[in-house]
Amino acid sequence: MDPASAFSLAGTILQFIDTGGKFVGLALKFHRSTDEALSTFTELGGLTNNFELILAELEVPSCDSALPGQNQDGLVQLAGDCRKVIDELKELLKRFNIDNISKKGKKSKRDAIKLAFDSMWSDPEIVSLRSRLDGFRAQMNLHLLVSLRYGSTEHCYFATANIYC
Repeated sequence: MDPASAFSLAGTILQFIDTGGKFVGLALKFHRSTDEALSTFTELGGLTNNFELILAELEVPSCDSALPGQNQDGLVQLAGDCRKVIDELKELLKRFNIDNISKKGKKSKRDAIKLAFDSMWSDPEIVSLRSRLDGFRAQMNLHLLVSLRYGSTEHCYFATANIYC
């Protein structure tokens, strides 16, 4: 065997051992722990629920909004796009079946192994959806800051107009 092939084989074996160790550690963590190991999933579920409550108010344009029409439409569009990502994330979390597993208390080995496998398999997708949500949150913050600025300058204009009238 030439040295390049041996080095490649050794790297592959080390990667397999590393991934296997992470998998076993995660499965043991899920098996031994009741709520601590599931906190990531419950926090993510809470985050999506909070986002949904906020989006429910943003998706309905209000008549007395301080935003001009185009910015209001942009915020409503942004809320709709964010809703799609939240729905994808909720569907992904449903696959983990966290509610049924957390009600049992200590999980069976089979449940822990399945949850660890699903968790490792879905981790890149969860990270991607979470980063997309962070991007939407940043865009919403920007829209709302523009709204506050626009509303405060309009308020100052009307206040000074009433003083001089």
